[in-house]
Amino acid sequence: MDFRRLLSLLAVSWLAASAALANPGMEGEQPPLDASKQVIERFYGALEASMKAGDSLAFEQRRAQLAPAVEAAFDLPLMAAKVLGRHWRKLSSADQKRWIAAFSALTVKTYTEQFDENSGLVFEVGALQAAPGGTALVRTRLKRASDAPVAIDYRLRPAGASWRIMDIFLNGTVSELALRRSEYSSVFERDGFEKLVTTLQARSLVPAKRAS
Repeated sequence: MDFRRLLSLLAVSWLAASAALANPGMEGEQPPLDASKQVIERFYGALEASMKAGDSLAFEQRRAQLAPAVEAAFDLPLMAAKVLGRHWRKLSSADQKRWIAAFSALTVKTYTEQFDENSGLVFEVGALQAAPGGTALVRTRLKRASDAPVAIDYRLRPAGASWRIMDIFLNGTVSELALRRSEYSSVFERDGFEKLVTTLQARSLVPAKRAS
């Protein structure tokens, strides 16, 4: 596993700090704050299981095993919408659904191909704190013997009776999805939505390590 590439791909987030974005349409009583930390712990447990499985499972088997954990932990529809920025509102309802599906499939594929071997990576879930707009912030570290620990902070928003990840910050500040937003917007403006969505669909099908 390429640890540096993993860290880049892991930092899937966007710059969203307003209360309106934090809790769009939130109603009812907020779930317990401690439950947000449990979301991260369960997700890391799923990643550890994927790493331990390694080559004992084919890629598609590991993807099928990991997909429910990714979909349960992340608010993928909200992330998919925000990464397109103003272009999201230009899409028809059908195209919005296509985009969410493509974005979600690529997210699952990324985690599946990166957590494919038991490389000694250790996940540490640390402090939990309340964050603006009724959100929660869970601080974690990824450790490996040959690298310095890397801080990865998760911001979660209430979603029904639980929490969903809406933001990830590498080393406390780096927003990878903000970069993806710039990238996707450029493709959208240059080549149109159809080119963008089919590109993501293609990338979600073939593991990068086997694409050559």
